[in-house]
Amino acid sequence: MPLGSLGWLKKNTLMNTHAQPFKNYYLYPMPTNPLIQYLLLFLLMWAIIFFRYILIAGFFHLYFFKLKAQAFKAKRISTKLRKENQTKKEVISSFLSSGLFAIGGVFLIHLWTNNYSLVYNDIHEYGIPYLFLSAIGF
Repeated sequence: MPLGSLGWLKKNTLMNTHAQPFKNYYLYPMPTNPLIQYLLLFLLMWAIIFFRYILIAGFFHLYFFKLKAQAFKAKRISTKLRKENQTKKEVISSFLSSGLFAIGGVFLIHLWTNNYSLVYNDIHEYGIPYLFLSAIGF
């Protein structure tokens, strides 16, 4: 049962305790083929990760290179001009690396929903001291 426990499919009795926060969320007719489910999850994660990059990098580019360009011109590390297509190359490589992070995210969700990981949602399940000890031990 690949993503059924995430609530992608209609309610079922096979839902595990780790995925309880997702039990009431549904997408309309979700394909039953697990490969299609994973592909859709991958594409969604890829889009979210890349959008977050565009939002953050775009804000800093706008601030430092457009709005406050003169104020920060003397503080730049490099005085060399950028190559003509450098920004385009960086955006493309960030787009591709977002896909790699999405692959890792889908893999971790697969492990979590099928109880192959020890991720837990309730802090009180093991207690507050365990939370800090597990972070240190990680």
